[in-house]
Amino acid sequence: MRDVAKPHIPSSPYEISPAWVTSVLHDQGSLPHGQRVTGLDVSSLGGGVGLAGEVVRVHLRYPADAEDGLPKSVVAKFPNPNPTDRAIIESQGVYEREILFYRDIAPRLPFAVPTLFGAAMDAGPSHAIVSRAAVGIDKLPARAHLAIGRNPAKFLRPTKRRYALLIEDLGDDRKVFTIDDPPPAEKLELALTKLAQLHAHLWGQDDLAQHPACWPIVSETPVLQRNVYLELAAVAAERYQLFDESVQALCNEAGDRFPTDVARLNRPITLTHTDPRSDNFLFDRASDEVTIVDWAMPGFADPGYDVGYLLASSLDASLGREVARSLVEHYHRQLEGLGVSYPLEEIWQSVEAAARVAVVQQTLSLSMFTASNLSDGHPTDHWLPRALAILR
Repeated sequence: MRDVAKPHIPSSPYEISPAWVTSVLHDQGSLPHGQRVTGLDVSSLGGGVGLAGEVVRVHLRYPADAEDGLPKSVVAKFPNPNPTDRAIIESQGVYEREILFYRDIAPRLPFAVPTLFGAAMDAGPSHAIVSRAAVGIDKLPARAHLAIGRNPAKFLRPTKRRYALLIEDLGDDRKVFTIDDPPPAEKLELALTKLAQLHAHLWGQDDLAQHPACWPIVSETPVLQRNVYLELAAVAAERYQLFDESVQALCNEAGDRFPTDVARLNRPITLTHTDPRSDNFLFDRASDEVTIVDWAMPGFADPGYDVGYLLASSLDASLGREVARSLVEHYHRQLEGLGVSYPLEEIWQSVEAAARVAVVQQTLSLSMFTASNLSDGHPTDHWLPRALAILR
């Protein structure tokens, strides 16, 4: 039997061609048949190569007689070119899940997100296969977990799959708060209001729990991560001078409770963004409108995880537990106002669980990702103190 040639899918921004862009725009219905892209220019967008991958702006050119209203530019997303980082990120299905989210789930949201203009990817193993492998790994003895944790690159390999995603270019006129420049509390209230809208609208939509874009949140190997964390906790303690007995007790508790916290946060309740850092919210400068971006890790889980993740990553540590509690109360009021009855204390317990999870995962990240993407310092330098401030 004759081999069937694979369709062309660019592996990086440098391989984008007008013919390919035309093809995927046609497939998505974003460009009428009979219209075509004749040229393009690629420019950097934001940080360029981030931890997850490469994000660029693609300016599109058309024939002189092209219809009005065609997209002038799109945002293109590709995997991280660093093999080690890509292997870690790809093990979470991130690139495939974001494409599936935009194709299937985005139309069900109660608000606008960047429009999908086109996407393409190679076929790969189902999540069920990946999940079975994770369960087997999690059952290995602790000494095996420590070997994996000391050198994850030795056990993870990037695939040769190609992924390319084209979405709406929202421009540069929105305010973004980065991890090292956190938003004030009033902006976090706006972000939490948006999360409440998401959670309330899809509350109890159990079919999403089985959607291939929605993997279990946090980790499918909680025992492995707990065991590795217990060995690496001293690294974080030395780096951040966490020698106070009460702080050490919090760090120990985070490790001890990690598998239990993961199980709690994976309770199937509603759609979660699962990566709601402040830099994944675009704040309109002239209004209170907020747009959520980077939908690469959706889950169907406890909404308190999104709330706790946002606060643990983006609430200035000097504001501490009291302000965190008041923001959780704001979120709870928004949720109730949208018709969802869910006890405040249930949400708060999940927020604390999410903060403990952040302590574990940020400690683990100190040894996981390469320094090439961390030129401005490690995110954990901000994230860990903020998570601990919520728990104190």
